[in-house]
Formats: sequence, structure tokens, C-alpha cells
Amino acid sequence: MAYYGYCIITACGGKEALQKADELKQIDILLTDIMMPYMNGIELAKKFNELFPETKIFFMSGYTFPSLNINELSEENHVVFEKPFSIDRLNSEFSKVLTN
Repeated sequence: MAYYGYCIITACGGKEALQKADELKQIDILLTDIMMPYMNGIELAKKFNELFPETKIFFMSGYTFPSLNINELSEENHVVFEKPFSIDRLNSEFSKVLTN
């Protein structure tokens, strides 16, 4: 599936996301919700950081950010979006991290 020129791979949860990433061997950007069942987005991001340290992490959440604990992750390797956000804003942020 391609939008805005990006190849997008979808997954139904953290475990499936890790399986697909392992098959592809390279993921430039991970976009994950923070609140998910079984494996939350922070746990998924930690595993991605171990396996794919170059992957940029984009979190999204409908919860307020002061209440979320994402301090365990490297600040230069992630971006946080508060829902709702526009696809144009997402595309703009993706473009920034991919051109740096």
C-alpha cells in the first residue's frame, strides 16, 4: 500500500509488527499508538530500538502526554502526535525525519 510515496506495512498489534519488520530487515519509520492491548506502543518501540536502532519512532495517542511515560526512549529517535492530527502534518513530519 502506498500513500504520499511511502510504502506502508500495517500490523494488527506489536507482535505482528515485529514479525513483519523482521521479514523486511529495515523499517524507516514506525507509527504506533501508545495504548494497545498485549504490547503497548512503548514496549514495541523499545523492541524496535533494539532490533532496528535507526528506525524513527512516531507515537500517537488520544491521551494527554504528561500522563504518558515515554522518558525511557531516546528523545532524538521519536515524535509524539496527539490525536486527532491531519495526514498532511504526519506527511510533513515523515518528510523531515527522512531527509535528515
